[in-house]
Amino acid sequence: MVIINIIVSKKKFFKLEKLIKQAIKRAINYLKKDNVSISLFLVSNKEMQTINKKSRSKSKATNVLSFTGDKKIPHPELPLKIDYLGEIYLAPDYIKAQKQDIAFLAIHGLLHLLGYTHDGKNDKIKMEQKELEILLKN
Repeated sequence: MVIINIIVSKKKFFKLEKLIKQAIKRAINYLKKDNVSISLFLVSNKEMQTINKKSRSKSKATNVLSFTGDKKIPHPELPLKIDYLGEIYLAPDYIKAQKQDIAFLAIHGLLHLLGYTHDGKNDKIKMEQKELEILLKN
C-alpha cells in the first residue's frame, strides 16, 4: 500500500498532481518500498522562502525541500503499519522559472526521505545514480 497526499496552495498547481503522483508511485515501486505514506506540498515561492528560512535559515525560495517523518502509523482497517516517510515541498513557479523538471525534483525529494544525500562527493554520486536508474526504468 502506498499513500500519497498532495496538498496545493494555489489552484493553478492542481494540474500538476497527477504527474507528481505518477512519478512518486513509479519511484516507490522501483525502490520496492511498500506500506509507505508521503505528503507532498505544492507551494508558492513566498511560502517556500518562509519554509526555507525557518528550516535552513536561508531567506530565499528554492525548488525542493524534504523533511523525514520517522514514524509508523497503524492502519485502522489492516493488520499492518504504514511507514510515514515525511514531507516534500515543491515550488512549481520557482521550478518552472529555473527550467527544471518537477517530476524529477519530486523523486529527488523522495530519495532524501529515504536517506540519500548530496553532502559529499560519494553521496552525490550515489544519489545521482539512483535518480538516473529510476528515470531510465520508468
